[in-house]
Amino acid sequence: HPLVLSNFLRPRLERSRGFEAMDLAGDDRTLVTILEGTVAGDAPKTLRLQRYDTLTGKWLPGTLIYALDPDTVAVTEISRIDGNRFLVVERDELEGDAAKAKRVYSIDLDKTLVDKNLAGKPLAKKLVIDLLHIGNSRGLAESLPQGAPFRFPYLTTESIQVLDRTHVVVVNDNNFSAKGGRGPSVTDATEWIWLELATPL
Repeated sequence: HPLVLSNFLRPRLERSRGFEAMDLAGDDRTLVTILEGTVAGDAPKTLRLQRYDTLTGKWLPGTLIYALDPDTVAVTEISRIDGNRFLVVERDELEGDAAKAKRVYSIDLDKTLVDKNLAGKPLAKKLVIDLLHIGNSRGLAESLPQGAPFRFPYLTTESIQVLDRTHVVVVNDNNFSAKGGRGPSVTDATEWIWLELATPL
């Protein structure tokens, strides 16, 4: 933007750290968004979750706070479960064997929107899937030893879709032939994994 380039305005968000994750709430009207990066001046490792009314074209009042884990750096996806409940994908900056943190959490916006005592506090989140330790007791991942956990160590795990209360699909973005997810010299494929959850959403 010319006002930024001329230093009239100073950016408060790093390049490529804007709206990464978004989905409609259960009313099919409210667009829920999470910034990929922390806005300058906000608490470290916190991201702004904001809601946009697609019918009126206005942002709804009340910015909510999503707190990253100590070992993650970004949110790459938010996907509706129902109503105002969502799944959120968090990741670190590593991939392949070096990856340490690729997780899926559930959040419930209603708890914070209704309870005034929670205003200004980070959203409560519950771990749903550790993408680096996916159970493989039935040996469906044939490339692994029997019972060894399956890992989804991509830097760009950027899509998750709720199929029903106990099943989700997770997909990575191959960034047009990037490398690193399955090895330093291995070109990334777009992998789709269909997961059964031990506990219903």
